[in-house]
Amino acid sequence: MTDTSDVQRRVGSYDDACRVLNARPLQPDVDVPRKEIVQFGVDEDWAEQLQHAAAHSLPPPIWLKAFPLSGLPGRPEVIAEFAAGLLLFRNGRRLALATPGQRPPFSDRPNLRWICWGDLIVAPRGNLALSPLAIGPWPGATQPLEPGSRGFDGITTDVLRAIRPDILIRATVDHLKDAAEWQQYLAERHHYAIPEEHRRLLADALQRAGSPPPRDGRSYPDEHYRDIARLYLDLLDQGHRRHITAELAQQLDIPTSTARNWIHRARTLGYLTPSRQGQPGAHAGPRLIS
Repeated sequence: MTDTSDVQRRVGSYDDACRVLNARPLQPDVDVPRKEIVQFGVDEDWAEQLQHAAAHSLPPPIWLKAFPLSGLPGRPEVIAEFAAGLLLFRNGRRLALATPGQRPPFSDRPNLRWICWGDLIVAPRGNLALSPLAIGPWPGATQPLEPGSRGFDGITTDVLRAIRPDILIRATVDHLKDAAEWQQYLAERHHYAIPEEHRRLLADALQRAGSPPPRDGRSYPDEHYRDIARLYLDLLDQGHRRHITAELAQQLDIPTSTARNWIHRARTLGYLTPSRQGQPGAHAGPRLIS
């Protein structure tokens, strides 16, 4: 496979990540007079304009740049390196990854914008994983901002909780979808579906799982639980956690207890990795990626 990167593009540090992303502190639109910015939090009209300026200056929720690195001497296990600008928002007391329609309060800007960088590798059992993963504040976050803005809190538990490795992995793979040789390499060696194939597999799995085949004794054929594993992992990718079993049950129009039993069976058969003390979540099991 052709290596399209060069040594200068490697993301090995915070400065490298900032350079790859062309990162710079968010500033209000130039049309907003500087003298009026000091009135933020006092004058409601100007506060609304500043919110509008901030919304139009922010990048997408994940502003990501990545490039393949397979074949780099001494690093054969590394598939790609990436740098991502993450945009978070407050959901009650916690932070979560924003959607395109969500924008954080302008006053909370320094605590809701972060830069991540790291390597995408193939783990020993064949699944894609992040190693290492690093995070730093957006440039300028630690400097004094406009009056009314919150101070910089640094990396908190909420920030770490909002960083989703599975979403970063999927975003990195999707970002490189135009690298045909790279996609062929993943498909042939690691059985990793390209985005178009991934969507087709999910559609087929949903159709089959909604009308499962006749049971063999007390259980369905193994292929049924392969489909359940794919649908479960897709719900995880979408951010479902606490109520993921109920979401799967609603998706398939089955009782929640049935969905729970099917997920358990998918784990037992090796299509999903074992759970941790009953907590939701899993990775693709060895039989799903083989």
